[in-house]
Amino acid sequence: MAKFTYAEKIMIPISEYTWKEFKNYCLETQFHPGTIFRGQSNCEWHLDPSYTRFIDGSNFRKYFEIILPEAKRLVASYIDYDFDLTSQDDQNRLIGLLQHHGFPTPLLDWTNSPYVAAYFAFIDIAYREPESDYIAVWLFNAEYSVRFIEEKLCECPFHIILPDHRFNKRLLAQDGLFTLSLSPLSLDEELSPIMDELDHPGLLQKVIIPVEESRFALKDLSLMGIHAGNLFEGIDGVCKRLKDHFFMESETALSPRGKRLINAALSRLSGGKKNIKRSK
Repeated sequence: MAKFTYAEKIMIPISEYTWKEFKNYCLETQFHPGTIFRGQSNCEWHLDPSYTRFIDGSNFRKYFEIILPEAKRLVASYIDYDFDLTSQDDQNRLIGLLQHHGFPTPLLDWTNSPYVAAYFAFIDIAYREPESDYIAVWLFNAEYSVRFIEEKLCECPFHIILPDHRFNKRLLAQDGLFTLSLSPLSLDEELSPIMDELDHPGLLQKVIIPVEESRFALKDLSLMGIHAGNLFEGIDGVCKRLKDHFFMESETALSPRGKRLINAALSRLSGGKKNIKRSK
């Protein structure tokens, strides 16, 4: 049974679904054109771009005046394209290329497919301990949000960046795109008061699904053709697909809450403390 609530302090609508309910929700919902999706393996994470983990999110000048030109200089040795950093389009192309290769950027990855988003949320806990009881799939009515917010407030705190597939063929397979935000706040923290002020809570939503469903969901997604072999190009995709087939742990992911319950039961039965750990 789906549950509906709001994130604590941040007024983002949250719906809890089983994997089957999530699939039914996707099939039955007429998503607004321009709705994009992002999967995260921890439902408690905010929508923070990767570069805020390493530098102050408000220190934009350092990133764009020092870090980005140096990245351009070094990247030039490996790519036959001269990025003009005075051009917004070229700046976005370079940042997208850096994001593609794992460099911290102010971009967030999104996809036009809710199933691809779910794949990336679930696969992230396939080889490590889950950090929360649920994965999250964010739903963002991005195109409408830009128009609506600009119409009401004259300025929008984020931009939608369509990737240049010459430099990022992977995103073509993943039906991916980016958002760029230059706010020191996470995107959800930035949008929450705007949605409240404009009385429009549906611009950004979050669906959470129990981590215990990860194995079933990944198998189901694979049958849909959503697996590493199709989402990553070349030998990289082949190796990731083989890794998932032969080395992904066979047991169902156990959430932190599930482990606590089992450990408490074992402790009561044995009179001592036993800890359930995921087998290596």
